[in-house]
Amino acid sequence: MKRGFALILTVAVGIAGIILLNKFFNLGEALATLGQAPLWTVPAYILITICILGTLVWRWQLIIKVLHKKAPRFGQLFWYHMIGYAVSYITPGAKIGGEAFRASMLRRHGISFKKAGSTVFIDKTIELTTSATFFIIGISILLFIHAIPHEATTLLIVVASLLLVLMIAFVWRRTASTTKLCSPATPFHIR
Repeated sequence: MKRGFALILTVAVGIAGIILLNKFFNLGEALATLGQAPLWTVPAYILITICILGTLVWRWQLIIKVLHKKAPRFGQLFWYHMIGYAVSYITPGAKIGGEAFRASMLRRHGISFKKAGSTVFIDKTIELTTSATFFIIGISILLFIHAIPHEATTLLIVVASLLLVLMIAFVWRRTASTTKLCSPATPFHIR
């Protein structure tokens, strides 16, 4: 009964939200603009978004495995991540808001809130660090694209790619030192 009421309440809030959005913003105009896009772009966008979200959830699952040895199933973490995003959209923090919810959901799996909060904090730190790195690289390329020769722009892109590879290798090495994700045959094995 309690679950049914919660479902009805959330659907009602969702419908009310759509009505309010339609009152302040012309949803018909937005749908018309979306309708002008080539047909293949919408499924491509959805597929790319799912791949990105899947990668983010996989990273979080990896962090949980490192700190707790056993992580919830990928599908459960995917929904926790999505609900965390939904909470983030309605809270004032731009990219931060649903993290406490994500941590609290891990308590269902026997993970203490302190340890769950640590996994979310590490995950968010990696996300923000990566975003900041790409922001700085992007701004640097935009600022110097007209002031430096084409060869130097190519060099900046190569350096940015190398930084990305180094960040991935660093995270991989750090996780490999505490888990059995890497065997001695892999290049990132820690002795």
